[in-house]
Amino acid sequence: MSHMMRATSTGAVVFLISQMAGANIEPPAFTDGRNAALGGTGVAYTHNGASLYHNPAGLQGIEQGAVTASISPLTSWLKAPVAQPNVEKKSSMAPFPMFLLGGGYRLDERWVIGMAVYPTVGFGASYENLPALGGNDLSNAAALFEAAPGISYAFTKDIAVGLAYRATYMLQSLKAVNVDMSTGAPVMVPMEMDLSGFNFLGAQLGLFARVAESTRLGLTYRSKVVVDLSGDTTPEGGVAMDTETKFRTPHTFKVGVAQGLLQDRLLLALDLKYMLYKESGKQQVVETTLPDGTMQTLANEMDWDNTLTASAGVEYQFMPEQLAGRVGYGISQSATSEKHPQPFLPPPGILHSLHGGLGTTFSSFDVDLGGYYMWGSKSLSAPEPPALPGEYGVRGFLFALSGTYRM
Repeated sequence: MSHMMRATSTGAVVFLISQMAGANIEPPAFTDGRNAALGGTGVAYTHNGASLYHNPAGLQGIEQGAVTASISPLTSWLKAPVAQPNVEKKSSMAPFPMFLLGGGYRLDERWVIGMAVYPTVGFGASYENLPALGGNDLSNAAALFEAAPGISYAFTKDIAVGLAYRATYMLQSLKAVNVDMSTGAPVMVPMEMDLSGFNFLGAQLGLFARVAESTRLGLTYRSKVVVDLSGDTTPEGGVAMDTETKFRTPHTFKVGVAQGLLQDRLLLALDLKYMLYKESGKQQVVETTLPDGTMQTLANEMDWDNTLTASAGVEYQFMPEQLAGRVGYGISQSATSEKHPQPFLPPPGILHSLHGGLGTTFSSFDVDLGGYYMWGSKSLSAPEPPALPGEYGVRGFLFALSGTYRM
């Protein structure tokens, strides 16, 4: 990084902005305690307010009405060679309050409507007091929220389709450094960037089928979304500069199977998710209007990879409708390219997560507690500049507490 900064002209926004402008982490499902405990699955068995996140066709499992509220703080930290080759720095912990608030209501025997609000991306990290950067900090935080009204229609008692409209809002903040060379000696100048933007053209389609008495199948497609972000970049002691970029979420396909056994006291769940990051994460372009009115364009090559995620969970009803135990496991490919690793993204390679939790029912009220621990790392000897060689890693944990009231 340092050699790139020395080449930066006076007042220019360093490449760090373009490098950090995107984030490809979408954590394992957090929408309620049951999903979080069962490996992040949910496409084929979720029938409450979280259906709008997993599969809108799942609204058909609501008998009359259901309201779900969930709070699920996610805490993560990263490790990367931030400013010097093969000198790894661990970021500080960065908690983010993931959540979901949603519900559904049956209009008649075929139609169910619903609405949910939740984040799909909530991620951040801060590398503090970096000597190679003059003792300055580097931090990046991104949050993407969706409001998803939806509807489900049942062709028969065993087959239903669903559609959810997705309105998206995103916030991103960055603290980095610039280099001012006007004095003849490089001077590192702290700077801040704050961006936000909307998109109103997202959708999710879903299919739910009960193919046997205790066998359920779910299929979904979630459309790509492009959020136009705009805001300011402000060097310390300088003037705010207009900044624009785009954030892209990928086309996503999911399939899920839920199999009941032992008179449905045992549930086996499996989800597969395929995300087309290669098409949506080729390059990040940041445009900044400098104080003299000229436009600076920075292009960051990302070359993200498509990802396949497998999630599995097991639930056993020790006392039906009184106590259920759950465990799960998830394994995922990272979208981050080995040629272009970044200190604010998950490392290239394979990411893992271990899950567990409990659930119970009081009359018409479900209470679920779940959580998971995720990890992954990759050592790279020769990434393409400006990326640095060294070990890139991520660790994180999430706890989810949710309640669902059924009418």
